[in-house]
Amino acid sequence: MPDTEVITIRAKALTIDELIGRYAVSSQADGKSTKTIAWYTDILTQFLRYLKANGYPCTISTFTIDIIRGYILFLRRRPRFQGHPFISQRRDLLSAKTVQCHVRVLKAFSTWLYGEEYTTANRLKNLKLPKATVRIMEPLTPEEIKKIVSSIDRRSYSGERNHAVMVTLLDSGLRASELADITPE
Repeated sequence: MPDTEVITIRAKALTIDELIGRYAVSSQADGKSTKTIAWYTDILTQFLRYLKANGYPCTISTFTIDIIRGYILFLRRRPRFQGHPFISQRRDLLSAKTVQCHVRVLKAFSTWLYGEEYTTANRLKNLKLPKATVRIMEPLTPEEIKKIVSSIDRRSYSGERNHAVMVTLLDSGLRASELADITPE
């Protein structure tokens, strides 16, 4: 069992902002992708902004299940694209899946804090993920695939490229953003 006094002193000396930075370095050392680390950091930074906006101290003592539950309620009332620099805010709220993703990151951060001995317990261990509907993606039928592929005019450079992109997406199951990140070596 770790020395509680050492953990308390170590944790009090660091702000949540500093711990987020250490979490990013740890995630990088663990081999997580750059996009995953950026995603984790963004979600944790949004939580940090919530703490500041609500007058909470940005210390480890604030990272409690009750404050996280308040943050979940805040997220459920938050409009989509709020504060986005390029997309205008919409009336509809964040999806249940988005809220669930925020909670997953906070729970992973809590587990890391405990594992790294910044806390004496995994504070979010008993926090349940908010419910989100599971959307089942219907696969394209062979006829739909043929129709899509045959609609591409392959007699030009761009047509050949578009054909290659479409076939790659259909065969691999990659997301468009994942395909866009592929670079030749």
